[in-house]
Amino acid sequence: MSITVALSAAEQQAYQLIRESGELSQSELWKALGVSSRTGSRIARSLTEKGLITRERTVHEERVTYLLIPVDEETEIGPADLEAEPPQEELTPREQHALALIEQANGFYQSELWKALGVSSRTGTRIATALEAAGMIKRDPTVYNGRKTYRLTPTPQQLDFSLLMAGDEISPFISADEVDPWSEAFTHWLMELSRESAV
Repeated sequence: MSITVALSAAEQQAYQLIRESGELSQSELWKALGVSSRTGSRIARSLTEKGLITRERTVHEERVTYLLIPVDEETEIGPADLEAEPPQEELTPREQHALALIEQANGFYQSELWKALGVSSRTGTRIATALEAAGMIKRDPTVYNGRKTYRLTPTPQQLDFSLLMAGDEISPFISADEVDPWSEAFTHWLMELSRESAV
């Protein structure tokens, strides 16, 4: 039985890598794709939701990650709809709060995080490992106040500035307080964009 699934270009590339490998850790996937761990995590979750792979929690290179295994069904892959995007992270309220604390402070010690959240150290560790597995943070072993702990830092997002470019010109709306859709600069930028897409 054949199933047709719409995938983005990144999802198609990821799915092909996983099928060719037979199984692949999520951390190996995002490195092979050349994307951030967060993006790799979103791609893997999207492929799981579409029924193309399974994700099994595991430890790879002393880090918690997921083992990605292709489902055996024969699947036809088609181009994604324009609206299709990898889904946003599904975090629990505690995980969202923890991530906000880590991002606001640009880093947090795990031993301090669970105190700030008002949870046990075991629950704090589970929250931190879940955020790490989702590619939201990095956990680096360290010593704080004479005790072993982890330094939790937000994973930097890779921004795609090419979306603001038309040829070698950047969007005229970048620094504008008010947008004039009839401006000459915007018209010129749109013409450059249409020339680029026609090629």
